[in-house]
This record gives sequence, C-alpha cells and structure tokens, in this order.
Amino acid sequence: MPGRSTILKYLAERREAIGFWVGAALGFAAAIVANVVPYIQTYGAYGFDGVEIIGFPFVFRSFGGFSAAYKFSHLALSADIAFVLTVSVSVGFLTKRSISFLSRRRGFAWCAGPPQPHTPWQFTLRQLLLVVMLAALACAVDKYLAAVMNHWPPLIGPH
Repeated sequence: MPGRSTILKYLAERREAIGFWVGAALGFAAAIVANVVPYIQTYGAYGFDGVEIIGFPFVFRSFGGFSAAYKFSHLALSADIAFVLTVSVSVGFLTKRSISFLSRRRGFAWCAGPPQPHTPWQFTLRQLLLVVMLAALACAVDKYLAAVMNHWPPLIGPH
C-alpha cells in the first residue's frame, strides 16, 4: 500500500491551523455580509423619503429622510470593524477547537500511557502576527472609509 502524498501529510499535520483560518475567513465573510445587507435592503430609499443605511450592529452611515439628511459616525464604523474582527477570530477559534476535539482519540494504549493534555489557547506566532496585521489593516480601512464617507455626497440640492 503506497504511503500518503506529501500534501496530505502536510494537511493532516496542520489541520487545526487550517481549520482556524478557514473558520476565520467564513466568520469574516458572514460579518461583512451582515454589514452590507441593510444597505442592499434600503438602497435608493432616499428617493422616496426613506433612509438608506449601512452597518450592523451599529448604523454608521445614513442618508435620506424628508430633508435628505446625511449622517456618518466614525465611532460606529470603528465598532463595526471591531465586531467583524471579533466574529472572525471567534469563529476561527471555535473551528480550531472543534477540530481538535473531534480528532482526539478516546482511548489510549496501556503501553503508551495516557494521551497528552490538550492546550486550548496555543496559537503560533505566525497566526498572532497575521491577526495583528489584520487589525492594522482594519484600522487603515476604517480611516479611509471615514475620510471618503464623511464627504459623501459632496453636495445635496440645487447648485
């Protein structure tokens, strides 16, 4: 019987780390979709005296209403970005934890002794640095979006 290929060995040895990043990516995508869905549902509502909003759980941009008011909250945008990062890391951690729980052997060989205890909060330095880089990127995106959305729409009403 031939042995496993090197890619399968690599994936088997790093299944918890891969599970963390796949879960983090899925959590990130879900949180971004949750932020965009209110905008999709209210797109163009300002044309009918409605309010167009963006953000979940905090609305950081609203435009419309009877007087066509524009409101932008940098604090709510920062809180939404923190929410997205928290959801992403939490889902990644839960995925890593569930993979390690499912892959743990229930029994042990008496000659080998009991299995080694699992360390739940063990992250590699690479994962920690990537999370810090994602947080720095989120801060940069926050500043850029705040600068762009604070001046949007440029002029309202007749010129």
